[in-house]
Amino acid sequence: MELCYAFLDRAAGELGCPCVAGEPMSRHTTFQIGGPADRFITVETLPQLKGLVKALGQEGLPFLLLGKGSNLLVSDKGIFNVTDTKKLP
Repeated sequence: MELCYAFLDRAAGELGCPCVAGEPMSRHTTFQIGGPADRFITVETLPQLKGLVKALGQEGLPFLLLGKGSNLLVSDKGIFNVTDTKKLP
């Protein structure tokens, strides 16, 4: 699994996307509940999103695209990889 995280960190960094390990999902849902995301990646531009989705797809890694976090319940155990898109225009 560490190899997967190294790939995510590198891919996010190459695209200029902030990548946070263990980010509490309670900060990003309207219900303010949820455990940590293994990796929480914030994209701010469409090219960043396209590049990240392409890289994750090529590696076969699962991810969740998060908008504003409404109608989303996350277990206290956490979630795998989350890509935050709420800063997109």
